[in-house]
Amino acid sequence: MFTMNAQILEADLLDYLAEKYQSDEFQPLRAAVSARANNLTQSLPAWVRTLEEQNTLPSSLMLQLKSDVVEVLKGFQERKKY
Repeated sequence: MFTMNAQILEADLLDYLAEKYQSDEFQPLRAAVSARANNLTQSLPAWVRTLEEQNTLPSSLMLQLKSDVVEVLKGFQERKKY
């Protein structure tokens, strides 16, 4: 039986995002993801909310991050079905 481990899921998500955000246009996202990978003290949703509340990222990059997180989680959900 397949069991989803939240810490492993998040580590995989962060690895994927770090790889995706390699271009210079995504440098702020890459920095935010790196900082998150080094400090997992709050939940993933809380981290995203904090980024948004503190205006850490431009709105276009914040939207990109949210979209990417949702897409990755959907992908994990789809794989879990099989």
